[in-house]
Amino acid sequence: MSLLPADRPGELDDPAPALSRLHEALELDGRLTKDALETAATSLHLPLVDLYDAATFYHYFGVGDDVDPISNAACSGPTCALRQSQTQGDERADHGEIACPGLCDQPTPTFDGARFVADGDGGFTVPRVVDTEEALFRHIRDDKDGSIDSYRASGGYRQLSHLANGEASVQSAMESLASSGLTGRGGAAFPLAAKWRAVREAPGDLKYIVCNADEGEPGTFKDRPLLHLSPHLLLEGMALAGVAAGATTGIIYLRYEYPEALEQLLNAINEAESAGVLGSSIMGSAVAFRVWVKRGAGSYVCGEETSLLNSLEGVKPWPRERPPFPTTSGLWNRPTVINNVESFCAVPPILEKGADWFRGLGRGDNAGTKLYSVSGDVQKAGNYELPLGITAREVIEGYAGGPSEGRMTKAFTLGGISGGLLGAEHLDINLDYVSNRDLGVSLGSGGIVVVDDSRCIVEFVRMTMRFYQDESCGRCFPCRIGTVRLRELLDGLTGRADLPEDALSRMDAIGALMATTSACGLGQAAPLVVTGMFRSFRDEVDEHATGRSCREGVCSL
Repeated sequence: MSLLPADRPGELDDPAPALSRLHEALELDGRLTKDALETAATSLHLPLVDLYDAATFYHYFGVGDDVDPISNAACSGPTCALRQSQTQGDERADHGEIACPGLCDQPTPTFDGARFVADGDGGFTVPRVVDTEEALFRHIRDDKDGSIDSYRASGGYRQLSHLANGEASVQSAMESLASSGLTGRGGAAFPLAAKWRAVREAPGDLKYIVCNADEGEPGTFKDRPLLHLSPHLLLEGMALAGVAAGATTGIIYLRYEYPEALEQLLNAINEAESAGVLGSSIMGSAVAFRVWVKRGAGSYVCGEETSLLNSLEGVKPWPRERPPFPTTSGLWNRPTVINNVESFCAVPPILEKGADWFRGLGRGDNAGTKLYSVSGDVQKAGNYELPLGITAREVIEGYAGGPSEGRMTKAFTLGGISGGLLGAEHLDINLDYVSNRDLGVSLGSGGIVVVDDSRCIVEFVRMTMRFYQDESCGRCFPCRIGTVRLRELLDGLTGRADLPEDALSRMDAIGALMATTSACGLGQAAPLVVTGMFRSFRDEVDEHATGRSCREGVCSL
């Protein structure tokens, strides 16, 4: 169990010091030694066994006097696997492997122990230019340094000043956000204003604003340019949430794989505090709001909001049972707003230009824009801000240019890989959070991975399940065992292992069990790629299962 901060002397103290202490020890010794863990546990008032249990959970902490952290490793994620030879098996290379580091538009990234370097500059790519009106990216190409001066020159922090100084009421701001139709852009699509209102109305005088910047979903890298080029847009969105919800402390939970973004955020926070925008008196008002950045250590499941909270508290980041929900019992059991980067960044432009303007940016009944990350077999991989409700064909074949010349789109995923797998016959679906429920897929984070007709779909699904197996937190049986069994059966389909006669029926049964009984979204979403494979590519599956052949010639059959 995590410890409540009952003895914290004030809200300006570090609200969640555990990860910082572990990173400091790692930086000092190059690994987490026994002495360092004992010292950290004592200072944090945590049992050593709990802190050890948490530290060993992450990918990038080398825990032990003789254990070195990961270095000299390459991405083994399913998106990058499309660019690698699929005929050489998947044995662990001597140089090691890492999970997806969010550079899916620049495959294949490597990690040298400090930086993640890809075919591009190893950081981020500027969002692609589009021909529709943008909300979040509208100034991003002009602001190359992400400085507070550039941000304020385009009207930045004006909405925060209005709200903090009483020139605009919290009630009117909440009504505007509700009328805009803005929902959480991390995947759950819960109405943002309703969440903020729930925290505001929750009892207690200590509340938190937490930004989930742990976009570990393969095929999703939309938050990266915002963190690099528009850090003050995020800070203003979080501060607006603080004023609206009655919180004075904000925390950005940043994924480990974004070290350059860490520098940008810390610089932006220092600029904002020096300018009196953040701190004990924001914008010269009587309202306080301070932001902390907490760097993760590599774990896909920490993108799940309750796992993220446990990570901040210094315990093993397993998902929590709900209810209670974070709006009443979040960080340290206090009312907590948790939204992702894209969601917070949408708030300042909505309050500036109005609810009707934002709602009008969407297609049909959908409100606003969505950030779509497109990667895989397309000519123009990258981030696009486009209307929510645009068709998959417009994004993939139009803006992203489709596959290379002579190739056709064979399949595509939604939600990175967790939203499901669809065949080319579904290219005309609307990309939104409602209209595709009958297909059993979800837009999720907005990541789209495209697979062209030169690929073996069974092998792609196998690599996807391998990722899920490696990233399962292990808390619940359906996910911990189910991901392994599905990967084993896919090994059999691709000729890497023996194939049971009832393999396909077993895969179907395991997937159904995982979807209904797993403890969190990882296990519930993992079998969606298998479901999509059966739905759209049954003939190819049967060729592998009964004909023992691979039409693309990449499987060991």
